[in-house]
Amino acid sequence: MTFPLGRTDTLELEFGVSQRDIGRVQQGQDVHLRVDALPQRTFVGRVTSIGQLPADSGAAVRYPVRASV
Repeated sequence: MTFPLGRTDTLELEFGVSQRDIGRVQQGQDVHLRVDALPQRTFVGRVTSIGQLPADSGAAVRYPVRASV
């Protein structure tokens, strides 16, 4: 996935989680993120919200999840 960056002190991500896996995601859960520019570094954040309804993403059913890193 590619994410555009603005401010770099705190990063808010929004990504889709498949219907099959959404039951395993909880608010407050840790998120681990790696970026191509710093491949040896792993950033850690937390899930801040989970969408109740799936986003329209074509054939796959995906729920929007937000996390702060």
